[in-house]
Amino acid sequence: MWWRLTALLVIAGNTWLTLSDAVVRWFQRGDDTPSEAWLPHWVIEIIQSRPDLGDADIHALMWGAATVVILLATRHRSHLYIWVLGVWAWSVVVEILQPIVTSTRAFQWGDLLGNTVGVLLGLLLYRVFGQLVSSRFRSTSRVDGRVQRSRTGGAA
Repeated sequence: MWWRLTALLVIAGNTWLTLSDAVVRWFQRGDDTPSEAWLPHWVIEIIQSRPDLGDADIHALMWGAATVVILLATRHRSHLYIWVLGVWAWSVVVEILQPIVTSTRAFQWGDLLGNTVGVLLGLLLYRVFGQLVSSRFRSTSRVDGRVQRSRTGGAA
């Protein structure tokens, strides 16, 4: 239940961040670098020291995290790649919507590449570490003193 709610919040947050005019100002360089008092100094330093990749690295981070959380929320491992494709497709839809719903954002191939890299890295992270995390949070059923396991190898 919590993984599903978290996945929904992450997708909603990514969508809002990608379609928000205000976010553009956070990641601009030069005189418009964030100096608001509410941003910690170390965050400002990270933003200023980022390589000049546009915001493709941020897209990769956002959609990679979304992919990991959604895969952790998925109960049916047989649908893993369908969920990955769904996250990527939604990131494409949001990228296409940017020039339609905002006045400062535009479709960029670099952002789409960042989305794709993020989704693939999210899948890789999940494949390496996700099974461990998701199996720890699933309830275990015991019958006759033995742990019952599902077909995917996690606890039932």
